[in-house]
Amino acid sequence: GPKAFHVELHDGEGLRAARPAEMLYAYVSLGRYKATVASPLVGDLDLLLYVDGALVDSRHVVARCPPYLVPLPDRSCGCDTNLEPVGGLAESQGCRPCYMGYHKGAPGNGSCQPDTWPIIVSSVGGALGLVMILVLVVFARRIYQRHLLAMAAAEREGAEKRRRIQEAVKGVTSLKFPLSVMPLSKLREQGRLMAYEEARDAGVLRCCDTMEAAVSFAADH
Repeated sequence: GPKAFHVELHDGEGLRAARPAEMLYAYVSLGRYKATVASPLVGDLDLLLYVDGALVDSRHVVARCPPYLVPLPDRSCGCDTNLEPVGGLAESQGCRPCYMGYHKGAPGNGSCQPDTWPIIVSSVGGALGLVMILVLVVFARRIYQRHLLAMAAAEREGAEKRRRIQEAVKGVTSLKFPLSVMPLSKLREQGRLMAYEEARDAGVLRCCDTMEAAVSFAADH
């Protein structure tokens, strides 16, 4: 059986990749092998397979980055914007987001860099926060004053309702004005309805100045 496998990758201009391709292979059966090639470059490539030093196959392939990496200008793979390699090895350990206060402005395998503007943002944010607190205090004070005014108005309205109820109750048990009445017998004697002045001059009216007098008149007649 074969003793050595070797693979080479060339770009479209026939240039050999700067780094050799990594290949893993395993015997399947009946003289067949399964090979996995990790390309150091992405894009259109020509793959050349050597077995024991002899070229046995060549084919055109398209190499792509793993799902967690993006292509870089040098045709390698790296971490996207605001992501940095884990342990400095993006291809083997993946990428992670930049920590708070750090950023990375372009794709690549470099580390995230500290932000140069956090102090300015903090100062502006502190001033805006103080202004917001003052606005909230003034707003809360106005709401509280309106609440006090509303409570005072409700109290006045309640007092007015209580006064009206007391007057209504008093009006049932007392006379606010004198009550002029005529016995039914006197009305029958006249045979007609009489004006107040005529009945008063005829002496057939009775004036009740109190509720007791009115009740007494009703009981007697």
